[in-house]
Amino acid sequence: MTVAALPPSINYIENGVTLAFAAPFRFLPGSIDVSRVNVDGSVVALTLGIHFTTTGGDTDDGGTVTLLATVAGAKLRIRRNTPRNQAMDYTPHDDFPAESHEGALDRAMLIDQEQDTAIADIGARALRVPDGESLGDLPARADRANVYPFFNQDGDLTFTPGPGGGAVVFATTPEAQAGVSATKVMAPARVRDFVEDATITLDAMANPETLAAIINRTGLTPQMCGALSTDANHSPVINTAIDRLISAGAGTLWLPPMAGDWKIGSTINCHKAGYTGSYLKIKGAGDKAKLKWLNSTGDMIAIGDGINPVYYVDLEDLYLYAGGAARTSGIDILLRKANVCNLRNIITDGSYAGIQGVDLNSVYGSLIQINMPNQTSGRGVYVFSDPAGSGRTDIVKFDELTVQAHNAGSYGMVVEGRVAGVHTDGAYFLGCRRGLELTSTGTSIADIPNFCDFRKLEVDRALDIGVVIERAYRTEFSRCDISNTSGAMDVPYPQGSADDCAFYIGPTYVEDTKIIGGRIGNCRSQAIQVHGKNTKCIGTSFTDMAKNSGGSFQGVYLGPNADGFNFSQCTVEGFGRATHAFGIDPAAKNGVIRDTLYKGMVTGYTNGTGTNVDNTGQKLVTY
Repeated sequence: MTVAALPPSINYIENGVTLAFAAPFRFLPGSIDVSRVNVDGSVVALTLGIHFTTTGGDTDDGGTVTLLATVAGAKLRIRRNTPRNQAMDYTPHDDFPAESHEGALDRAMLIDQEQDTAIADIGARALRVPDGESLGDLPARADRANVYPFFNQDGDLTFTPGPGGGAVVFATTPEAQAGVSATKVMAPARVRDFVEDATITLDAMANPETLAAIINRTGLTPQMCGALSTDANHSPVINTAIDRLISAGAGTLWLPPMAGDWKIGSTINCHKAGYTGSYLKIKGAGDKAKLKWLNSTGDMIAIGDGINPVYYVDLEDLYLYAGGAARTSGIDILLRKANVCNLRNIITDGSYAGIQGVDLNSVYGSLIQINMPNQTSGRGVYVFSDPAGSGRTDIVKFDELTVQAHNAGSYGMVVEGRVAGVHTDGAYFLGCRRGLELTSTGTSIADIPNFCDFRKLEVDRALDIGVVIERAYRTEFSRCDISNTSGAMDVPYPQGSADDCAFYIGPTYVEDTKIIGGRIGNCRSQAIQVHGKNTKCIGTSFTDMAKNSGGSFQGVYLGPNADGFNFSQCTVEGFGRATHAFGIDPAAKNGVIRDTLYKGMVTGYTNGTGTNVDNTGQKLVTY
C-alpha cells in the first residue's frame, strides 16, 4: 500500500448534536489523539475508549472518530500520533516479506508527516527572526527575574530592569488617565486612554524606552507637552512636540478637538536644524479642531527654512482660518526646499496666500480648498523657483484643488520661474482675477515653466483672463472649462464688466502648447488669443465670446507672432456677437485649420489668411 500526502490533523466546531467526525487520513489503531478547546479557552485531552472510539483508518480515506458526549461551541481537534517504534524483524534466509516491509515504510511515512505538521505548528506560534539572524541565549533564570525584554536601536534583544530595579508594574487605567504614577511602566497598550484624552505630560513618564515606543507608535498631542485650552498661544507647545518627534526619528502629531480652537500666534515649523528628514505627520480633525491664526501678517505653517532641504512631511485633515484681523500678507502653508511631502484634505479660510512652494521636489496635494473672500491681491497657490538662483522645482501635483476668490481680486494658481512638472487633475479656480498664470523672468527653456499638465481644469468668473501663458514650454490642457464671466456675479463685478479674452498665449518664450477637448469662452473679447509658437487645439469648443461689443471680436484670434499652429475638429459658436470664427493676422504663419464647425457669426467664417496657412474643411451648422 501507499500513503497519500494528506495533513494528519483536522479541526471541527461542535454543534452539541453531532457525535461522529471524519478523520480523513490514514491511521493505525490506537494512534488518534483528540482534544477539546472549550469556549472559555481551556483545553481538555480526551481518552480513547472513555471519551471517544475510532473505526477504519487503514486506507487514505481515513476513518471515523465517534464521541460519547459533545459540547456545543467547543473546538474539536483530531490528530494522528503514531507511536515511535520499529517492530519489524527480518528472519535470515526467509523469503522477503514485501507486505510487512511496505507496512514498516508506511509507518515511517506517517511519523514523518506528523513531524512536519508539528514543526509547522510550532513555527506558526513561535516568535522568529529572519533567516541569517539570531537572538542569542536567554539569561539564566536568576538574571532575568524582574526585568522585561526590549529590542534596542540595533534590533538586538536586551533586558531592562523595571522602575527602581524591582518587578515590572504597569500603571492602571485610572493612574494612566490621571498621570499620577512616575514609578510604573506606561506601555503603549496601557496608555491608550491618556493618549486619547491627552492629559498626561511626557515628563511624567519615567522610562525612556517606553517613552520612545509611545512616540514612535502612537505619536503625540500638544496636551502631552503641557498644552491647555486656556493658553493664549499654542504655537510654542506645538513646536515643542514637533521637535520631540523629529528628534525621536519619526512620528505623528495629533491635533484633536479641544475646548475652543487651536490658537496659532507664531509659525508652526515642520523642520528642525540638523535634521534633513523630518519624517513628520501632522493630523487634525477638520473643522472639529480648527487652527486659528491670530495675526494679520506672517506665515502659519512652514515646511523647510529655505536654506537646508527637508524631506517627508505630511499634513492631513487641517482646517486653517484667519481669526485675528483681516490678512494683509503672509502665507497659510509655506514650503521651501521641501521634498516628498503630502498635503491632504486641507481647508484654509480668509487666506491672503494659501499655499506657496519654493524649490520643491515631489510635493503632492489632494482635496484642498482655499477660501480668499477679502483679498484684492494674493495667490491661492504659488509655485516658484528663481531663475537667478540655484534651485529648481520638479514634480508638483494637485488633485481636486479649489480656490474660491469671491470676485475680490486674488489669483488662483501662479507657476513662475524654473519649474518643471506641475500637474493638476481636477482644479477649480472660482471668482479669481486670473485662474491660472504661467510666467517667468527667465529667457531660456530651463528657466521657464515646462512640461506642465492641467486636466479637468475649471476657471469660472475670471475678472481679467481665465488662463494666461506668458512664458512656458510644452504645456498641455485636457478636458478643461475656461470661462470669464459665466453666470450672475456679485456686486461690484456684474457679468461682462472688465474681463478680456478667456485664454491668452503670449508672444515671447511660449512654445508647444496643446489643448485637447474642453470648452473656452464666455468672455468680453476673443475666446482665445494665440501669439506663441506651435499651438495645437484638438476637438475644443470656443463659445459665447465678444460680450463687450457684438461684431467687434472673432472667436479665435491668431496674432502676428503665431507660428506653427494647428486647429483640428474644433467648434466655434459666436452667439450672434463674434464677427468671424477665426481672425488671422497677416503675419501669422505656418498653420493648419481643419474640419471646423461654426455657427452664429455676424460676418462669416474667417477674417484674414495669414502666411502659409491651410484653412480647409469648415462647415456652417444651424443646429
